[in-house]
Amino acid sequence: VILVSSGDTEWGKADSETWYVAEGNITITGRVKVTGSVHLILANNAALTVSEGIEVGEGNSFTVYAQSTEESEMGSLEAKAATDSDEAGIGGGQFGTGGEMTIIGGKVTATGAEYSAGIGGGMLGSGGKVTVYGGVVNATGGNYAAGIGAGGSDRRPGEYALGNGGVVTVYGGKVTA
Repeated sequence: VILVSSGDTEWGKADSETWYVAEGNITITGRVKVTGSVHLILANNAALTVSEGIEVGEGNSFTVYAQSTEESEMGSLEAKAATDSDEAGIGGGQFGTGGEMTIIGGKVTATGAEYSAGIGGGMLGSGGKVTVYGGVVNATGGNYAAGIGAGGSDRRPGEYALGNGGVVTVYGGKVTA
């Protein structure tokens, strides 16, 4: 298990499973890129902020766990895409389809850039596969984009194009999108 630090902007490696744990207050400046299968454990009361979001492109997966199931103790993850990036808060980059994103626990807040999903596709990108089993999830998309699902478009009114919504499944937890 790798302890997350403020300089970590590349998580995982191709065709591998990699485990990370976030403890305490950590801020990562820049966008984190997920490669392969990445698992993130949010320790009790941890607060992880990723200032330019987390890229989970097609063919990669990202799973978030919490050490505790008690909401008052759960660690948190905040991922907000850079304002003019056209990238999802967690998911695809500009014009990118989201990979497989699973939330088993924790407090997860994801905000997409303009025309991008909070969790899912970047601008014009499809949503990929998003599954929520637990935790507290707040996902906000940019203009014409889903909170969880597809990215939107910057075309003129009446000509909006969207990516495919992907597959979104919620089994539990509290989800606002």
